Amino acid sequence: MNFRLMRSIYFVISSIVVLFVFFRPMNHDETYYLISAKALLFEGKMPYSDFIFHQMPLMLAVYLPVTAFGNWALILGRLLSAALLLLSFYLFVKTFRSRFSQVQLLLFTFFFWFNFFLIDWAVIVKVYSLSILLLSAGVYFYSRFLNEPMKWKYLMFASIMFSLLIFAKITFAAGFIVFVLFTIFFITKKKIKVNYFYTAFSIFVPTAFFALIFLLLTNVSLDALYFNLFGVNIIGRDMTPFSEDFPVYLSSFIIPQNFIILVFALFSLKNIEKLKLFLILMVLSFFLFHIPTRLLSEYSTTILPLLMILAVFGFSDFSDMAIRIKKKFNPQKFAVVLLIIYCLLAPFSIYHIKQYLVSSKLPLNPVELNDFTTKLDSVKGNTVVASWEGLSAFSSKETMYKENYAIPFISDSIDDLTKKKYGLILHDDYKILIEGSVPDIVIFDETNATNIYGLENEINAKYKRDFEYKYIKVFVRK
Repeated sequence: MNFRLMRSIYFVISSIVVLFVFFRPMNHDETYYLISAKALLFEGKMPYSDFIFHQMPLMLAVYLPVTAFGNWALILGRLLSAALLLLSFYLFVKTFRSRFSQVQLLLFTFFFWFNFFLIDWAVIVKVYSLSILLLSAGVYFYSRFLNEPMKWKYLMFASIMFSLLIFAKITFAAGFIVFVLFTIFFITKKKIKVNYFYTAFSIFVPTAFFALIFLLLTNVSLDALYFNLFGVNIIGRDMTPFSEDFPVYLSSFIIPQNFIILVFALFSLKNIEKLKLFLILMVLSFFLFHIPTRLLSEYSTTILPLLMILAVFGFSDFSDMAIRIKKKFNPQKFAVVLLIIYCLLAPFSIYHIKQYLVSSKLPLNPVELNDFTTKLDSVKGNTVVASWEGLSAFSSKETMYKENYAIPFISDSIDDLTKKKYGLILHDDYKILIEGSVPDIVIFDETNATNIYGLENEINAKYKRDFEYKYIKVFVRK
């Protein structure tokens, strides 16, 4: 393939990713995760026992170093996410290079890097890019094992990656079960003479080792762990696929680019070989696990690259079928037309495009947050309560309740005993603080007033406005 063409393509890709890193509006969870990692690094606090944490712990270890850089933590965290995504793409290409033609590799490159649903979520400081990297590494080592079943090191490396994947995102426990069952089926069907001790050791010891390290470091009870990972969401949110938000999640995932991916992935079901079957089962296990939750929301970002690989296989099967039906069908020309359509649809797959079309009020991006933080540092006072902690996370001020962000949607659902047991900070606690003029500074963001929703009258009674930044109001005590 023409070297200049590929260099131009990768230059465009790099530019797009950098734009997302710096200008993609912030997600509420990003600074929460960075604050949690910062508490672990500088204060020695442990997730689950010292503060509520809703994810598995691996992402804290990965993003922990960037929290030492103050205002730059969010940008550096996003650049780290982009680097993890780039490495995962390299591993996917390395895995399937021998199976894909040049046209198929180009197709996968476009599917991957011009899917703005994927880029929009994977470059932020959340668990998605880390999960995609571990998934790509697991698939790489497992494909080596399936081709060379007597080389047990590949099985162990795959087990390590799929085990770490659980400690990045708990929903991949279902994928680990698929990995174990598929390995047993493969060995049995191929009638491979194995040492069952080595096989069991290769599969289960890595998982047991990581679980032991996790329990020893966190020193958390199973009850508290369950509440952190599942309890809050179960109490406070309608997480079923039949919730009123489901059409929004469905449209965000399906329309428009991912619909093309799904259609061609279905064509891959025609000719199934062992690695392709494994990918299909991994995808199905992921979706089945998510039926009780937001099935087709941004959670599906992590499994999307596997669907893209299946779509590339499916494109070849579709082309073969089309050629038999119509002799003049040209797969290369069709691929070019498909990619043009795919790229034109890309902007409509950005999550915030819908919000932007309705209202220009979007959360701050990292560049704007740095500017806002500089202004905030000049305000008199030390203690801060913010409508969400991200607005003051990396300022010189002391953010009150910085780890346990408020959960107003469960305030009426949770009893005082549970609140005290897990140290939850709820909406009423913020009301008491503001009515008592406890914090020196109050920050109110109209687009994300999670913690102090509905407390505008109390704020105006006890505080005066210092400055505004876009639609964020900063108040100081009268």
